[in-house]
Amino acid sequence: MKVLAIIQARMGSTRLPGKVLRLIQGKSMLEHQIDFLKKSESINQLIVATTKLAQDDKIEELVNELGIDCYRGSTDDVLERYYKCAKKFNGEIIVRITSDNPLVEPTLVDKIIELAIDTKCDFATNMIKQTYPLGYLVEVFPFQVLEKLYNEKVILDHGMEVGKELANVLSGGDTTIEKTLSEDDLYKLELDSFMKLIQTKKTQERIKHTLATGKPLVN
Repeated sequence: MKVLAIIQARMGSTRLPGKVLRLIQGKSMLEHQIDFLKKSESINQLIVATTKLAQDDKIEELVNELGIDCYRGSTDDVLERYYKCAKKFNGEIIVRITSDNPLVEPTLVDKIIELAIDTKCDFATNMIKQTYPLGYLVEVFPFQVLEKLYNEKVILDHGMEVGKELANVLSGGDTTIEKTLSEDDLYKLELDSFMKLIQTKKTQERIKHTLATGKPLVN
């Protein structure tokens, strides 16, 4: 069973343009994320999915240099981009990661992949009930579920989350959703130190501090 992880990345952020390629500790945020995900023991292939816009050529250049495949797809329909990417690379279990989560934890990714495979559920995540720090979002689902959503002509733009829409669609049918909750020590972490969206220079300083020291930056 092929586990395919897809990182959703683009340069066209409205709040902080080009954020995925901004340097922190000498590497772009996207490169940090790729390095973390390479440590996963369950992911068989890692892909970066971006748009066909010229501004995203830089993303393709970077991931090719890192030895990672890049898929170029729809600019506006995120679901179509995900579906066609998953189909092209023959993914059976899909792991969805967003590029604004540069501190993604590979052991947590493996835990949710294992949960999805063992339970044969339609959607496994740690985001339905927020107990992990922001920035640790992982979503795992079978390709068939992604295909079902695509065939129902659901259109997801950049302002919508693929995983949440999957959960919304699945919750109305005869389907199973599994969620992973954190241990008490993780729950007690300062959540603001791990921002889900890398939107501001202040957030970048927090990420830089965490990567340099291994500790959250306390305001």
